[in-house]
Amino acid sequence: MKVPRIASGLTAPHATLFLDPNDAREIEEYRLAWDPVMAAAIRCHVTAAYPREVPSLDAMVAAVGRVAAARFGPVRFRLADVMHGRDAVFIAVDDPHGDFARLREIVVGPGHDPVVRPHVTLVHPRTSDRHAEAWTALAGRTINRPFRVNSLAVTAFDGRRWVTVRTVQL
Repeated sequence: MKVPRIASGLTAPHATLFLDPNDAREIEEYRLAWDPVMAAAIRCHVTAAYPREVPSLDAMVAAVGRVAAARFGPVRFRLADVMHGRDAVFIAVDDPHGDFARLREIVVGPGHDPVVRPHVTLVHPRTSDRHAEAWTALAGRTINRPFRVNSLAVTAFDGRRWVTVRTVQL
């Protein structure tokens, strides 16, 4: 399948699994409390592939298209412990069914370890300096909740926020 070239000023394409806002209210509240800039720029999500893994927006759109063609099915994962590191606070993602790993293999190819462990970011150092405060409040907390995501999006940064370029059903 030939994917049309995307003419844009968008940068940093990602393959993104958005969490259902109704199921992620508590998480969005954490994000709004400690990193409102990030929360305004992109809603709650797990990144499946990063720009250094798929080199361009056009390539990311094509890679996500391969997932749709594979008739992949929903991605099931579990949110786990709240963790911290490098001035960030995040929720670890467990992959008990292997769905996330299989999805990544289609998008980035076999044999590529994730750039970072799958997670949901609560506080990012580029958009908030409140990581210590958030970690004090959330240390030891476990979300322990299953999620099921039925679509995969290509997102890219427009200089202000993350926009969705393409979405495919899983």
